[in-house]
Amino acid sequence: MGKYIYVAGGCDGQDYSLYSGEKFDLLKNKWSPTKSLPDGYSFGITLISIKNRFIYGFGGGNEQFNALKKGVERIMRLDTHKQKDWECIQKKNPAKNHGWNYGVYPVSFHSTNTVDFLLFGSHYTKKSTSMCLVRTCLSDISATTIER
Repeated sequence: MGKYIYVAGGCDGQDYSLYSGEKFDLLKNKWSPTKSLPDGYSFGITLISIKNRFIYGFGGGNEQFNALKKGVERIMRLDTHKQKDWECIQKKNPAKNHGWNYGVYPVSFHSTNTVDFLLFGSHYTKKSTSMCLVRTCLSDISATTIER
């Protein structure tokens, strides 16, 4: 995004969750820290940049490879211009199960500064069973709807 590449979350070589965020300055060839993720569901987060300013995070599992509770989707947003903490919202999700490693595509932008996203695919593990889920649009995600 711009002259930076952002990374956040993931896991280390021993499957411990990483909460840190960093950005790489392409011009200076240097890494520097950014805001850490707000919780332990940092494995397999899908990040997407919007309007060269915001980074949205979708999905995520914890160190036990569990996703958040069923029926709820957590969405995070980082405003790279303000560098405050990640903002989080929870939206009702009609899918039976959900997990991480989503494909995310912004499908429309509105004059009210909201974005519709299409989430598709997923990786969900429960007793070594994997499944692929078809997802629906999550819409009206704006600064006014995001709770801290």
